[in-house]
Amino acid sequence: KDGESKTRIVYEKPNGETETIATLNDGLIFTGNNEVKNNHKLNSVVKLVGEGVDKAASEKFSSASGNINVKANGSDTLEVQLNKDVNLTKDGSVTIGDTVVNNDGVKVGDTSLTQDGLTIKDGPSITKDGINAGDKVITGVADGDISATSTEAVNGSQLYTVQEAAKAAKTEVKQGDNITVTETTGKNGQSIYTVSVNKDLDLTKDGSVTIGNTVVNNDGVKVGDTSLTQDGLTIKDGPSITKDGINAGNKVITGVADGDISATSTEAINGSQLYNVKNELTKNAFGLKDESGNAIVQDLGTTVSVVGDGNVKTNVITKGDGSKALEVSLGTDILVGKNGADGKDGSIGVTGKDGASVVLNGKDGSIGLTGPKGADGKNGASANISVKDGAKGLDGNDGKDGESKTRIVYEKPDGTTEEIATLNDGLIFTGNNEVKNNHKLNSVVKLVGEGVDKAASEKFSSASGNINVKANGSDTLEVQLNKDVNLTKDGSVTIGDTTVNNNGLTINGGPSITKDGGINAGDKKITNVAAGEVSSDSKDAVNGSQLYATNQNVTNITNEVAKGWYVTTSGNTETSNVKSNVKMGDTVAIDGGKNIKVKQSGNTVSVATVDNPSFNSVTIGGDNGVNISSTVANDGVKELSVGSTDAPTRVTNVAAGVKNTDAVNVGQLKGVVNHIDNKVNNMNKDLKAGIAGAMAAGNLYHATIPGKSMVAAGVGTYKGQSALSVGYSRLSDNGKTGVKVSFNTDTRGGVGAAASVGYQW
Repeated sequence: KDGESKTRIVYEKPNGETETIATLNDGLIFTGNNEVKNNHKLNSVVKLVGEGVDKAASEKFSSASGNINVKANGSDTLEVQLNKDVNLTKDGSVTIGDTVVNNDGVKVGDTSLTQDGLTIKDGPSITKDGINAGDKVITGVADGDISATSTEAVNGSQLYTVQEAAKAAKTEVKQGDNITVTETTGKNGQSIYTVSVNKDLDLTKDGSVTIGNTVVNNDGVKVGDTSLTQDGLTIKDGPSITKDGINAGNKVITGVADGDISATSTEAINGSQLYNVKNELTKNAFGLKDESGNAIVQDLGTTVSVVGDGNVKTNVITKGDGSKALEVSLGTDILVGKNGADGKDGSIGVTGKDGASVVLNGKDGSIGLTGPKGADGKNGASANISVKDGAKGLDGNDGKDGESKTRIVYEKPDGTTEEIATLNDGLIFTGNNEVKNNHKLNSVVKLVGEGVDKAASEKFSSASGNINVKANGSDTLEVQLNKDVNLTKDGSVTIGDTTVNNNGLTINGGPSITKDGGINAGDKKITNVAAGEVSSDSKDAVNGSQLYATNQNVTNITNEVAKGWYVTTSGNTETSNVKSNVKMGDTVAIDGGKNIKVKQSGNTVSVATVDNPSFNSVTIGGDNGVNISSTVANDGVKELSVGSTDAPTRVTNVAAGVKNTDAVNVGQLKGVVNHIDNKVNNMNKDLKAGIAGAMAAGNLYHATIPGKSMVAAGVGTYKGQSALSVGYSRLSDNGKTGVKVSFNTDTRGGVGAAASVGYQW
């Protein structure tokens, strides 16, 4: 047709359906995430490469299988996916700026994370051998478990509590049911109590032991959904083994050994045994023979093909009862004998009643095709078909000197030619290594991730947004890895024994740092711990030397407690040098005198001044200090004396008074003086400005001729202040009556006005 379509050869199949023949200029259109389109003709090369990897780098490229999956949607898309749990194998690595992650671990500057643990140059380390604080303080340590079996680190506040508790009396430890307490004496004379559980623990029928999700009681053992009772083992929604037998709970039983197969056997058989029985039943179970005795033997379930030659055809038909049958019949055109000899060069033409024609040109070996007559004013479709040496194919060349391939070529009405493609044509794919994969038409192109088979692909959990496919608009689809890889909160990276995921970092057989568990030393020592702060609110870890010092203090305190303690007074007593010895268990009474109160709360005794003490006088600052006293004046008003007549005292830091009876300070007094000075100064300036205004108004010239008016302006100045005055005056026609009006303003912002009327005779 003219216009949008392309002249093509169409052939009709026996069933009436048509097929359009492709040309070498046809092919496939590829695109990526950027939606740029790459047009590829048949037999052209499609480059599918990784970003930044040339041929030389590709030859040395070492991949980690199982991390990239290619998922087909059954239509037009092959989706390249990155595993959300990336496994780069023991030889892999990830480099992000100065950060390198490989099988040895993670290295960021002076910080290295290996399978042995975490080390920081000149700083702390966490390895399989334990935690070495590098002579640094460990802060933010949560309260560790304090028990006979605890391996958790304790912080300064816990040690502080122990230190304070050591000041109390000796603690007596008594044993109860199922508990044994053994007392021994340490090398420093301290008492050591060993508390242990009896080896034969009897909690009675009502007792139980709970360890996490595990509960042991009189009914049996329960771990989560699994219960072990006197009836047997049961798993919720799973298998069970009871005295009634084994119930698989609709689950697959795996790892079953070959059972005995006999008439008396009661043993279970496995899938491979059943498979072998099936093979023995179906192998070589069906056969056919021809009239010469030649046989075909097939397994049950396989297909036997019955085919005819050029004169015989076979066809599978559906009979009236719906069953299938194989029909063998003669062809409509039967060829008997040999082909005739070729005629002389010439042509044969066939013309249909609708104007379509076919011309066979024997001389040049071409076929001319003309379609039905076109619409008025337009030509019908036509083409000339010939055979010549054409473009090479995927399987190589068969033309002269190996440069071309024999192809059918047809000429379009405009004189241009198209070469017809065959099923042996297709596309050539290559990657960074530049090795070429030839794919014929209708063949399957597998674009896969290394190490991911079909079963793994179906279970593959990808982290989207990490892989991009970018088309360059020509011959390349570039697979790109996001420089900021995001494996989502469910993703992980495994390198050797080290795993990093959303919860933190774990080392198999070593320490771990996680959000849920914090820092777990993995039953290793924490060495080189700097001395942490010991206080009631400290979260620092303490080291062995601090704990040793505390133990020594406890020993010393224990020895001192055994000696008792003495109580003396610092006040005046009737007997000099009074000292009383108090033993542990004795009671000491503390009595408060005048103005003193004593309060006890638990183990705390508070001695304080009463809320409203009463003193005749108070001296502040010792012998050279200030004496404060109170007296009553002759008029009955109470007076407060600070110092004396001979030694007056300055009272400083006096707050500004508010009420009428409050004392004022120097600052307030100076403020009043300054305020008065400002008022007087402003008043003085206002008076001077007023005088200047009076002078300006008083000197205004006025009308002197009967019947005339005058406008006048005048200025005045007096001691630095100035004024401007404007006035109007008029005399009556007879000269007896006069009117005068004036306005003035001064440099202080004052404005004035005056008016007068006069009569003369």
